Amino acid sequence: MSAQTETTPKPTQKTGKAAADRDSKPRRPGITERLAGALQENFSSHKLIIENTGVSETEYWAARPIDLSIIDPNPWQPRKEFDGIEELAKLIDEQGLLVPIEVRAKGNRYELVSGERRVKAHKLLGKTRILAHVVNITDQESSVRGIVENLGRKDLCDFEKSRAIIRHKAEFGSLSTTHQEFGLTQSTYYRMMAFESLPEAVNTLLDKKPSLITAASAEKTVKFIKEKVESGTSYEALEKALISIIQAALSSGAPIKNLARSLEKKFPQTSQTMAGTEIKSGEVKLGHAKKSKNFYELKLVRSQFSDEQLEKLEEFLKSLKSA
Repeated sequence: MSAQTETTPKPTQKTGKAAADRDSKPRRPGITERLAGALQENFSSHKLIIENTGVSETEYWAARPIDLSIIDPNPWQPRKEFDGIEELAKLIDEQGLLVPIEVRAKGNRYELVSGERRVKAHKLLGKTRILAHVVNITDQESSVRGIVENLGRKDLCDFEKSRAIIRHKAEFGSLSTTHQEFGLTQSTYYRMMAFESLPEAVNTLLDKKPSLITAASAEKTVKFIKEKVESGTSYEALEKALISIIQAALSSGAPIKNLARSLEKKFPQTSQTMAGTEIKSGEVKLGHAKKSKNFYELKLVRSQFSDEQLEKLEEFLKSLKSA
């Protein structure tokens, strides 16, 4: 292909000094040149993969059969339970593999990026090869892709999704991890993260049966534990009760519909709080006082006190503590 020669038009009298100044400035690459540069960069990257894996260009650009024996699992696979493999194997046996899996080159082997259920189905059918696309992505991108691929599937429970995101944060840095990275709303993302605040012993039990509780149930439970600890209940007692509830559910195999409610039954609210007292001066209501095991709450009617009086009250409380 011959090189394309670019000519610069001469300034005319009409353009004047402004045009001459404009021509003297470094010219910014146009959109066509920028796209050409990006395409060249991608092509060079793909050529490097082709050279490293020892396959032809024709084989690389299209999905191709790869031996199952040289494909390693995705280390960031969020799924712990694989259901419906028999049904998928039957479908593949009847119709063939409709969507190739994705792998990435790792030395002389390949690492799975997406499609572990399809791999398991092929092995169940006794097949030795599977159709695959080879993609050039980083560890972090592979982790995200594995999570995103599974997030929208109903058979992947909230606990599995949460543990995958938590692991991603731990390995690649929490500052780089946001709800947008996984295509989640902010509220859904933080609800998923509620599992991170449960006692580690509870999460260890949930590893055995991830579908026992939902993210919404975990979020309510974390909130309940926080409230009980603030009111004076021992965290260790709450953890012990929580573990007993999870263990019972593991024995029965039935999911827990409302973990916070089950925990609340073991720690009734009425036993922790004393009745409040109204504070009056003559017929004028000044506020309300309420005692609990660890707190004395005082609420005052703001209109009955000046800023100076409130400052004096604060100083009086401090003097009681220092006395």
